[in-house]
Amino acid sequence: CYLNRGSTPWEDAIADPTVCNIRETDFSGYPRDACVLLGGKEVFRDDNLAWVEKAREGGVRVRSAVEEKMWHVFAQMEVKKPGKLREDVKRSMQVAVDFLSEIVG
Repeated sequence: CYLNRGSTPWEDAIADPTVCNIRETDFSGYPRDACVLLGGKEVFRDDNLAWVEKAREGGVRVRSAVEEKMWHVFAQMEVKKPGKLREDVKRSMQVAVDFLSEIVG
């Protein structure tokens, strides 16, 4: 977890799954489906990938995509820019559109 600094004040926080999602053990209250879009340069990449695997093990159907050359919240930042979207942003947006189309129908 990105909060794991190894010092005592952090111990309670990093044990709490609402603070550090990779600590989650009970996915029964989660939605059945989730979509996770990550940049390869994402600071929280490993934590998010660990959560994806734990969620899958917990019964959540997760669709995920990693764009290796991108950063944290890359898709939202790119959408706000005028002009042509990068191809990696288009691919991620298509993953999100396909995911929503599947679950909404």
